[in-house]
Amino acid sequence: MPQPFIYINSWLGVGKHTIARALATQLGPNVRIVHNHLHIDLAEAILPRSSADYEDLRRGLREVTLRTLIEIAEEYRSAALNRRCIFIPIILDCDVEENARRMMSVDRVARGQGMFHSAELLREMRRRGGEIYSFGCPEEMAVDVGGMEADEAAGLIAGHANKMMGQNGED
Repeated sequence: MPQPFIYINSWLGVGKHTIARALATQLGPNVRIVHNHLHIDLAEAILPRSSADYEDLRRGLREVTLRTLIEIAEEYRSAALNRRCIFIPIILDCDVEENARRMMSVDRVARGQGMFHSAELLREMRRRGGEIYSFGCPEEMAVDVGGMEADEAAGLIAGHANKMMGQNGED
């Protein structure tokens, strides 16, 4: 039976990539991470971040992208079904100020991690954006990662994934 398809969703900068790496370590060598950091930053490919028009371009591209996120999320569920494996959506969250702190952390900015480094734009997105998409299925897990280290959050997710696989007759 293939490994579960774990879909991690959150506001940007909450810690998806960091927690996914810790989760992969805990789940073992057959785990593969596919994440948004692999995608090309289209706005930066068109304009340098220092350009006066960069943020407007980013905002426009982001709005187009956000309108399609539910369709994209459902495609991940379909991919799991096609692989004949369990689909386990995970929603990570924390309060907006902790989110801004994480997003603007010196380590994250210095590594060039993430495509977005504006706490003010993050606050505006969260104010306007509503809730993180939920599949509403019994396999879904929501985790408030505020105050948690990546390994702790990954441990909770790994435990949940193992429980879900056991309930579905998988080992």
